[in-house]
Amino acid sequence: MAVGDARPARAPARAARLPRRPRLGGPLGTTGVVVLTNAEVKPQESYPCVHCGHCLDACPVFLNPQLLGSLARMERYEEMEQNHLADCMLCGSCSYTCPSNIPLSQLFALAKAALKKLKAA
Repeated sequence: MAVGDARPARAPARAARLPRRPRLGGPLGTTGVVVLTNAEVKPQESYPCVHCGHCLDACPVFLNPQLLGSLARMERYEEMEQNHLADCMLCGSCSYTCPSNIPLSQLFALAKAALKKLKAA
């Protein structure tokens, strides 16, 4: 900038300063595809609930996954609804922390679908 100039010199445009890079991720920042072999997707054996409470501590909406899981296995969907099944966002935290490998979030997803069918009928 010369003495007496009223305008400062313009910085080069951002595109001119930085090399173009491909944009990774989606609108939320992460997307991807996971490819697993047959050995990696074999079902894990689940065991009876030991009532350790890990799922209770892990639930971000303070539900009782122990109770909901036992009701889901008995197909008592109306009682699950009374125990706030609709509030479950199926995040999988309860399933992840379960030492018995009980697929709680999958049971809840099936229960939500069954309730939807019951209400439609």
